[in-house]
Amino acid sequence: MPGYCYNTHIVYEGRLQPPSSITLQQRKVNEKWIENTFLKSKRWIWKDEMMFYTKDGNKITCNREAYNKLALIVSNKWLNKNVKVIN
Repeated sequence: MPGYCYNTHIVYEGRLQPPSSITLQQRKVNEKWIENTFLKSKRWIWKDEMMFYTKDGNKITCNREAYNKLALIVSNKWLNKNVKVIN
């Protein structure tokens, strides 16, 4: 996927880096990629992670598990503004 960054599991010195290893610039790229995906359709499936997202008005809706996956690749500010958790 062009412009998509998901490298929260980089091996460095024999250890896995924490989720914070993704840079702010990479998070911004991910935010733009997700926004552009929703401009084309009202539903998105993250196939690698098997997570489902839909659009409800101006918000992306998903379950808690899918929300947590997004939290690894986007900023908290963007997440709080654009994503709503549903049961």
